[in-house]
Amino acid sequence: SPLNVSVEVNRSSLLLAGSSVTLTCRSAANPAADTYTWWYSSFFSNSSSELQVGSGQVLNIASVELAHSGTYICQAKNRVGQSRSTELLLTVEETVHPFIVLAVGIIVIILLVLPVLVIWARKRLPHSDADKENTSNDYENVIFG
Repeated sequence: SPLNVSVEVNRSSLLLAGSSVTLTCRSAANPAADTYTWWYSSFFSNSSSELQVGSGQVLNIASVELAHSGTYICQAKNRVGQSRSTELLLTVEETVHPFIVLAVGIIVIILLVLPVLVIWARKRLPHSDADKENTSNDYENVIFG
């Protein structure tokens, strides 16, 4: 029967929603494994039951969703017997994290408030020594009567 059944993943097992992932089942067997079955257990299910989610040596998920988070197992089978891989844990996360939204919000606020502060500071304070001289020279020729 197949030995050393394992699952290879083409990327990190931590995925962003909307990305794709390919799982490949490998085994050593003589005769070679002729049937591969994929099993899945969800994080979000109260039961520990496995669902059959595919067949064939490769399992492609074109656009992962949160519901794809869970454990995947490959079962390899030949005419002598069958064996299963250890569990592969896949975790799918939302594409936008709340802390990213918060950081962007803070940056936008800074970019809106900073120019207002700069304009206010320029109106309130003289810019250079030349500006100070011009300000004092404005009253040189004034005759007080």
